[in-house]
Amino acid sequence: MDKPTHSLSTHWLLGALLLALSACSSVAAPPQTSSPTAVANSSMDAALMYRILVGEMAASGEIYDLAFGMMLQGAQSAQDPVLYERAAQIAMQARSGASALQALTAWQKNFPSSIEAAQQKLGLELLLQKTGDASETLSGLAKLLSPDQLIELGGTLPRLLERVQKPQERAPLVRRAIGPLVKDPIRGASAYAILGATALQVGDKSEALRDATFALQKSPTNRLALTLAVALLDTGEWALQPQIERYLSAADADLRIRYYYARALAQMHQNKRALEVLEVAQGNPNLDLTSLLLMATLNAEQKNWARAKAQAQKAVEQVTAIQEPDPPTLRDRNTAILLLAEIAQKEKKWAEAEQWLAQADGDADPLNLAFRKSSILASQGRLDEAKRLLAGQPADDPRAQRRLMWMRVQLLKDHDAWDQAYELLAQASQRYPGEADWIYTQGMVAERLGRYADMERLMRRHMELEPEDHQARNALGYSLADRGIRLDEAKSLIQAALTIVPNDPFVLDSWGWVLFRSGDLVQAEKVLMQAWLSRADAEIAAHLGEVQWALGRRDQARETWRQGLALDAENATLRSTLARFDSLR
Repeated sequence: MDKPTHSLSTHWLLGALLLALSACSSVAAPPQTSSPTAVANSSMDAALMYRILVGEMAASGEIYDLAFGMMLQGAQSAQDPVLYERAAQIAMQARSGASALQALTAWQKNFPSSIEAAQQKLGLELLLQKTGDASETLSGLAKLLSPDQLIELGGTLPRLLERVQKPQERAPLVRRAIGPLVKDPIRGASAYAILGATALQVGDKSEALRDATFALQKSPTNRLALTLAVALLDTGEWALQPQIERYLSAADADLRIRYYYARALAQMHQNKRALEVLEVAQGNPNLDLTSLLLMATLNAEQKNWARAKAQAQKAVEQVTAIQEPDPPTLRDRNTAILLLAEIAQKEKKWAEAEQWLAQADGDADPLNLAFRKSSILASQGRLDEAKRLLAGQPADDPRAQRRLMWMRVQLLKDHDAWDQAYELLAQASQRYPGEADWIYTQGMVAERLGRYADMERLMRRHMELEPEDHQARNALGYSLADRGIRLDEAKSLIQAALTIVPNDPFVLDSWGWVLFRSGDLVQAEKVLMQAWLSRADAEIAAHLGEVQWALGRRDQARETWRQGLALDAENATLRSTLARFDSLR
């Protein structure tokens, strides 16, 4: 069996994780343009006051050379850090990186224990591509930081390093600066994690894994190291999963690590475990909106409608309670509302579904709203009306046009209009030639229509275009196994898929099914049980139940099928299996 998977961007995931952990970090970007509120040195004489006033007046008039000179002279005479910072701000307004660096260097020289001076100097040196100087500054900064502050630095450093235009210079820069700290008994774990995060940012997965392993050996609860371990999951590297699991066995584990680990599990279709990871923290008052939404989505996929509905409603209530929610928070609210409309649709509560859609914010994605409205119409037997509604949506740019095409295909697939879906996909393949996603999806629809030669042709084309993708291999292998033909080839294809995604429950399902078709019932049951425990799915239940029946355990098979029916009574594979065995009448 095969379902499409959409991998997160590792670079994005790493950045999101680290920034979430360092939300309160003081590691700064280059100096900002706001004025200081006060001068720290209370002994302000007339000459200093004159320099400050002239400097600010000149800055207002965009006479930046005069403004910078006056402010820097004032800083040097008063030895005031606020004035050094203001001089750097004026230089940045004038787009003079050299002058800004002059002010920051003077500030750091006269206040060598100032973390703020070192932070700002580091940011500017990276911006100016002075990587050698930046490495020295980073080394000095790291020595000033407490263990907690070092973790904060690790959270913001990947973002800062994006300023370095030559990616190959990033890891050596950090390794020179942070490498000596790995021997520190207290800060060594964070130092290793910083090195590993930098390695992962530039694509060195093996080095990142090595550093993450050393970090967790030093401190199994180090947040930065665990963040790196979770980010590695998205690269397909799951070697550190046991360490993540051990950490998350504690109810008070970091909520952000819990969320991103659950998300990684969901990406691998391990929805049951993902839900378990999240729902441990369900009573935590600090549980955030994104975690609630992920729980609701996973419960909906598992057909746990009541729980999904309660969690989505709680998400809506959370946003409603905020006086002035920001745009991302409003988007989350709209996501929850769309999910509530979908749940009402699944429960055939058409009026309730429409009521939820009416509550969507004015900034809600119009295509998402249109798709849900059309899907509700189609569920009521009004497919032609639904098609017209969706096809008539405005899509002015190429991205919107592509999304709309996918939605039209999805609508037809969801409502069993397979011939129409195939024709629309053929049009899409002509419009977007050589794009693997369209080819794969058309192949899956061809399979459903019994057009096996077309299916095989399309899947082999997908393999040519995406040699590292497991989906086409798994789909073709499963198709051969399900038809009981070319079983050796089917095994080879599915094994190749398993080398790419060894724990994917749908690929395990395919492997179990080809083992069954080959006569290895005992091993087939073992593999299918592993898939079933990883993800409760009606099609897996159909296969597992059939193997149990063949092994003579008919009551157990009936129970497995009943559980599958509870998940999805309309699943075509399960219905076909029950029709053949006629076992539940």
